[in-house]
Amino acid sequence: MQLLPGAPEHYAGILEENIRKAGAVTSILLHDGRPEALVEKVLVDLKPVILETDIIEYRCYCSRERVLSAISAMGEEELEDIRKKGKTVEVSCQFCDKVYRFNPSEIL
Repeated sequence: MQLLPGAPEHYAGILEENIRKAGAVTSILLHDGRPEALVEKVLVDLKPVILETDIIEYRCYCSRERVLSAISAMGEEELEDIRKKGKTVEVSCQFCDKVYRFNPSEIL
């Protein structure tokens, strides 16, 4: 949580106390099932108004084309070395753990 400019300073103390009392986020979500429950618990006594909700999901935007583009951005010497060795290049996405494999002939 972060106070917006112009918010009364005593709100910081209220927020800290509410966060302490709220407990574990997982417990709140398991008990209530609504993400809004987090807001209601932490902002209790501050009269929160939820203006909008949206679905939040984990997703990765990696693709074979993006990874190949990143490989192509390497220095020309490194790219030439990869082609000369003739071995498959393997790249793992750090976000979703998907593995991409490229033949030396695909390396531009």
